[in-house]
Amino acid sequence: EQLGLARHGYLPLALVSKDLARTEEDLKSYIEDAFRDEANVHSARLNLRTGLDRRDKSLKTMQKNLADVRTIADADSKVFAPIRASIERLQSTADALTPHYDKMKQLLESEQPLTSDAIASELRELRDGERKMFIQTNDLARTLETTVRRKLNFIGDWEHSVRLYTTVLGLTAVALGLLLTTW
Repeated sequence: EQLGLARHGYLPLALVSKDLARTEEDLKSYIEDAFRDEANVHSARLNLRTGLDRRDKSLKTMQKNLADVRTIADADSKVFAPIRASIERLQSTADALTPHYDKMKQLLESEQPLTSDAIASELRELRDGERKMFIQTNDLARTLETTVRRKLNFIGDWEHSVRLYTTVLGLTAVALGLLLTTW
């Protein structure tokens, strides 16, 4: 049962969370560093939309995987509940940033200069929100990685115990067989 939980539940979530953390880091880095260095409004709009779409796609994949692993929630609810809560917090943080992205899109489509006060104001909001998302995604990725490691260590320890018991019982059977044969 533990092997199935690790293999079909936590491991896919851990892999998707790592991907989400990478795409979030890319988006955060773009907003913090590269956005203000863009040559023009068009490239800024395109690069911002591309980074946001990649992050949203990773978040949707995480939500899909969450829905696919309902069996974990039943079998390991104590460990899984905080993970589900973290994923829900991520989604609500992303949802809270949507109006700022919409406003930024409007500003960029209206051909405002990248140095305008309105763009700078929205950029600050996005930067703060994406930093929060970055911290949350990394925390989730670390939590899932630790959970997978613990589950696999448990499985390894259990396998070692089973092997030891099997060996001891096998030797006992051989010894009893020899005793019966000589008796």
